[in-house]
Amino acid sequence: KQWYQRRVRGFHENKPDLVICSSVNNPLSQKLLLTCNKYLVPTIGILDSDVDPTNLTYVIPGNDDSTQSILLYHRVFAKAILRAQAARSALQFSNDENATHRVR
Repeated sequence: KQWYQRRVRGFHENKPDLVICSSVNNPLSQKLLLTCNKYLVPTIGILDSDVDPTNLTYVIPGNDDSTQSILLYHRVFAKAILRAQAARSALQFSNDENATHRVR
């Protein structure tokens, strides 16, 4: 419990852009999702049909019990995040370059 309270204290200072939860049913995940809702952080969850999606922003129907399926989802998420970061960096570089040209 103390570990969780320390994490929540730092949560609003270093608020993430998104939280992905692959095990929504456990109590710690439920607390995390409630905290995300409190600080308006979007959440994605992988859910079986037996899980309540109430605290999630985006729901991905799938097998949340199989290790292989969770690994597959994590690889897909990681690939998407890396692509988005690269696109963001390229866009920022392009904007910086355009700003330099305008100043001259």
